[in-house]
Amino acid sequence: MNNLPTTIEPGPGGPPTAKFHLDPMQEQHPAGSPLLDLFLLAWGHRYLILALMSASLVLGLLITASAQRYYTSSTTVQIERAPAQALEVEGLEVDRTTDWEFFETQYELLKSRRLAEMVVDDLGLEEDYQFIGGPEAGEELLQELSVDERRKAAVGRVMGGINVKPVSNSNIVTVDFTARDPQRAARVANAVAQQYMEMDLEQRFEATRMARDFLAGRLEEVRGRLEDSERQAADYARRTGLIGEQGVSSDASTTTIDGATLARLNAELTQATAERVRAESQFRSNNGGKAASEALSNDTISRLRYERAEKRGELSKLQSDFGPEYPKVVALKEQIGELDRQISAEQTRVDNSIGAGLEGEYLQALAAERALRAQVEQAKVAVLDEQQSGIGLKIIQRDIDTNRQLYEGLLQRYKEIGVAGTTTANRISVVDEAVVPAAPSSPNALRNIALSLLLGAAASFAAILGYEQLRRARLTPDDLASKLGVPLLGQTPKLLNKEGKRKSHVEQLALTESYYSALTTIKYLSEKGFPRSLFVTSSREKEGKSTTTLSLARDLASTGASVLLVDGDLRSPSIHALLSLPLDRGLSDHLMGKVGFADIVHETDTENLSAIFAGTCPSQPAQLLSGGSLPAFIDEALVHFDHVIIDGPPVLGLADALLFAHHAEGTLFVVESNRTPAATANAALDRLDSVHARIVGALLTKFDERRDTYGYGKRNGYSSYDYGSPRKAA
Repeated sequence: MNNLPTTIEPGPGGPPTAKFHLDPMQEQHPAGSPLLDLFLLAWGHRYLILALMSASLVLGLLITASAQRYYTSSTTVQIERAPAQALEVEGLEVDRTTDWEFFETQYELLKSRRLAEMVVDDLGLEEDYQFIGGPEAGEELLQELSVDERRKAAVGRVMGGINVKPVSNSNIVTVDFTARDPQRAARVANAVAQQYMEMDLEQRFEATRMARDFLAGRLEEVRGRLEDSERQAADYARRTGLIGEQGVSSDASTTTIDGATLARLNAELTQATAERVRAESQFRSNNGGKAASEALSNDTISRLRYERAEKRGELSKLQSDFGPEYPKVVALKEQIGELDRQISAEQTRVDNSIGAGLEGEYLQALAAERALRAQVEQAKVAVLDEQQSGIGLKIIQRDIDTNRQLYEGLLQRYKEIGVAGTTTANRISVVDEAVVPAAPSSPNALRNIALSLLLGAAASFAAILGYEQLRRARLTPDDLASKLGVPLLGQTPKLLNKEGKRKSHVEQLALTESYYSALTTIKYLSEKGFPRSLFVTSSREKEGKSTTTLSLARDLASTGASVLLVDGDLRSPSIHALLSLPLDRGLSDHLMGKVGFADIVHETDTENLSAIFAGTCPSQPAQLLSGGSLPAFIDEALVHFDHVIIDGPPVLGLADALLFAHHAEGTLFVVESNRTPAATANAALDRLDSVHARIVGALLTKFDERRDTYGYGKRNGYSSYDYGSPRKAA
């Protein structure tokens, strides 16, 4: 490695902590720009990129050369949303859709099955075997397929070849049709446009016809209801006697005979009442006046008054000449008295005659009034009876009016639609007809080459990305320290012998040297040397943890130090098997207080190396280790031995390893090359950090140098690794 020597600083409450520093030359030359890194990445994989791009290009050229040739012919159609009409009819073909909805509907109609069927029928394509089966098809295809099958295949060909392309900001639409034959492409494209126009006209005329048929049916229905209503009104009038002045009344508002009689009698009663009032007034108050008037005009009274006046004149003359006793005077007085009596008698006769006449006139007027009033009352009763009967007639009449209005409105709309249906203008027109294409539209060589290169670039990017992800996920001696933040203490080779064969002497020597190198590195990490109590663990099982523990213990014992090897994996013990010894009482039995420390120590074949097995498997190992018996056991073991090396359980998923790591003076983290992802190892190290474990470093096991090179981007060996914020190390 090109790292500078570590700086040894005292750790908190424990052994010195090793801090790693990068080469100052590396600090003066930071990483390049992202563009430069991208270029270096591409340059590092240039052969892979060239291979994938070349293969993709060759594949694209082969596909282009062997692809079937297709020809595309285009026709341009103009679609008017609201065509001009000679007659505007309110309510006819009301289109409430927006422009977007309208044109999207038209585009779908151009691609509809119905239009395709019309094109097939127009051109007779179900009989064109080359259109159905391709240029290589023969006439025998017509015999092999039924008419329905040929028609279905032709419709499918038409639908599959149509492509609708609206022109932006206009009502122009380009209709493309693609076929294997250029002449057929042009014929079908023109037929699509023509049949589209006919289909639009047919749809609109069909809508008008359906509206007329519907209105005709409604007219017949409403006409029948109107006639029934009028018939009911006439029958009701006859049953109830509602007779008008012109005959049977079919209208409740028509004046009936009883109504006319009541009106006439009311008029006559009013006149009779006036006559009665006048006669009564004359009879009551104007009797004397009429008598005086009659007296003045009476000839007898006038003649008698005249004679009396002459007699009085003569009496006055004689009385003045001869005195009152004169016989002629007396005779005149008697004559005058007689005239007065005659006048009075005549006056009385006249008065009696006038009174009797006025009374008779009054009584006659009163009788006439009473007779008319009685007739009016009778007429009122008759009219009220008519009005009561007229309520039902009014109900029928309202139904008649409603039906008549509905019938007249429907009749007017029927006439308008009939006229408008013959004056509707076409809203589809062909701007440019399709012509026979001179060159195929597919395959497009330039586009295929561009797509091939793009596909090659995408494949290269995916391959490089996958490779980089795999490279970054796996742990190698080149990048373990930078990915995990702990120093790499060494790596052990992967023994490549096939299963069942003994390992060669060279492989055994390489494995032994690798473990001894790791032991030496750990020994010189601090001034105190190798930790007195070392806990060996890994992320998960079967990463070479137990083999590493036994090898380090043997190598340390070979230096003359007394070493105690402890199997701390109480769930899956393995040290006794590696030593070829039976599983006897061990650590779990001592922690439970069943046996003493000396009773569980076993001698091994290696000088200065003793071992304590896991012992009886407890039901709850974590609770057994969490008490105070574990640190007491380590302290007691260090009284009898120079070093204690503990083979512990894996970190992830269990609490046992965390308890050992917390009480041990140092923790060695074992990582299997190309099996343990960096994320998994980091998760395990995070758990160890959570209990303040003093991690001396990591050992990479089962490293295959023939497959796992030091990787892409190697710069000056390990000196290029960035350790970031190093974890605690002892």
